[in-house]
Amino acid sequence: MTDAQRAWQAEFMDLWWRRQRAQWDVWARGADRDLNTFDADLHRFCRGHAAQIDTEPGRAGEVWRRRAARILVDASPRVAECRNWIDRALFVDDSRRDVAAIRSRVLELMSLRDAAAGEHGYRSYPALVFWN
Repeated sequence: MTDAQRAWQAEFMDLWWRRQRAQWDVWARGADRDLNTFDADLHRFCRGHAAQIDTEPGRAGEVWRRRAARILVDASPRVAECRNWIDRALFVDDSRRDVAAIRSRVLELMSLRDAAAGEHGYRSYPALVFWN
C-alpha cells in the first residue's frame, strides 16, 4: 500500500467514525446532532476520491468500492435527510413521534435507497448492502 492510499483511507475512516459517533450520540443520549453535515462530508469525500477508490486493486479494492457505493447511497442528500428525520423522530424530537408519519418516511427511505442504489448499478439497496 502506498502512502497516498494510506492517507485517503485514514481520512475516510476519520470521517466515517465521526459520523458513527455522532449517530450513536443521537441514539444513546438523544443528542440533537445535525447528522446531515456528517453525511454531506462523507458523500463529498467519496465523490472526490472516486478515482483512487476505483483503481484500488484486488479484494481490498472491491471492499472499498462497495463501501464507497453504500456511502454514496446512504449519504446522498435526500436519503440522508429522510433517514436523519426518522432518527430524530425516534430518539430526539417527541413532536415528530407520529406513527403514521414515521411509517410514511420509512417507506420513502426504502424507495429513495433503492433508486440511489440503481444509479450506482445495483438491482436494489439490499443487493448493494448484502453484496448480491
